[in-house]
Amino acid sequence: MLRINPFSFPEGVHVLEHIDRIVEIFNVCWPMYAAMPAVLKESIENAYKSAGWDLDLSINEKKLISYTLLSMMCFGELDKTIKKF
Repeated sequence: MLRINPFSFPEGVHVLEHIDRIVEIFNVCWPMYAAMPAVLKESIENAYKSAGWDLDLSINEKKLISYTLLSMMCFGELDKTIKKF
């Protein structure tokens, strides 16, 4: 089975750059109106923070490592943060 996590990204890519690309991909795949892209972006940022990411430094504080599958968030974290809106 193919398993892809769109929230994982390679070393050398800043987490904020990756978040911008995820939002762009979602905008292409699903129509979003008015504030929806901003809500999605803020929710993704909050989910990365909850997963231990320092968005300014692009490192995972909880794992003390920056780029491994263990330190990446997934749709479950996004679901938790987006429900707050």
